[in-house]
Formats: sequence, C-alpha cells, structure tokens
Amino acid sequence: MVKTKPIGRAVFSLFLIPLIAKYQAAVVDIKTKGAKGDGKTDDGPAIMSAWKEACGGLLGGGLLPETVLIPPGTYFAAPIQLKGPCKGPIEIKATGATIKAPPEVAKFKTDGWIEIEGVDKLTMTGGNYDGQGQATWKSNNCASTGVCKLPAVSCVSLKLFNIGVSIL
Repeated sequence: MVKTKPIGRAVFSLFLIPLIAKYQAAVVDIKTKGAKGDGKTDDGPAIMSAWKEACGGLLGGGLLPETVLIPPGTYFAAPIQLKGPCKGPIEIKATGATIKAPPEVAKFKTDGWIEIEGVDKLTMTGGNYDGQGQATWKSNNCASTGVCKLPAVSCVSLKLFNIGVSIL
C-alpha cells in the first residue's frame, strides 16, 4: 500500500474542489428574481430574468443543464419569451407549480403566451400550464374569422416530462 503525505492530499483536494464546482449544474429559482407565486402578481419578468441567467450561464460548464426552478405555487405570467441560443443544456423544472396565462387577449402583444425560440437541448419537467382557454376564447375572434396564429417554436432536442396543459 502506498502512503501519501497529508500535504499531497491537501494540494490534490484543493485542485479538485474548483474542478468539481465548475461542473455542477446551476439552479436559478424564480423566487430569487422576485416571483411571488400568489396567482395575481405578474411573475413573467421573474421567469424571464431566471431564464436569461440560466441560458447565459456557464456554471454547468456547458455539460450539465442549467435549471430554471419554478417552485410549487400558482404563478400568473403575462406573455413571456424564452430565447436562445443558450450556452448549454437547460431545464425548466416546475414540479407542483401552475403557471397561468392572463385571460385578457388584449395583454398579448405577441401571437403566443409562452414563446420558446432558438433553444437547443431544452427539457421541461412538471408543472401545469393553464392557458385560461375558456376566458380567452370569449375575447378573440378566431372562431369567426378562422385566423388563428400559432406561435413559432424553434427547438432542437425538446423533452417534456409530466406536464399538464389546460387550453379549455
């Protein structure tokens, strides 16, 4: 058995700690960005802020996914845009959370509620995305005009797990 000196182990450990820390996935909690989760306050800006930090982050070294954490609760979010490209894989983890769209179509300045554009290697886990369909359908003219726009989505390697979507 080879014996090592305590100093050698300490130097090796000091070298290894930053290397391990570099490759740990970062988690950005939307509550740290100001989200309330009360179902009334517009948490869209907090979600987009967390997205920008995770998407532009290199804490995972580009190998591990950066995570946007949406903790359990009910979040109201006016239309949001999640744009890439991101520095590495990214995950939106919303287990136990409900994200609700505004019921007033007038608040939509774009064609979609949650627009994801130019993002590769996105994983969405959990959450219920409630588009407030019944209230929204009453305030648009899609049924009478036949002009119903769908948001453009440009993603490569999109994975969805345990997600609920309410449109009606």
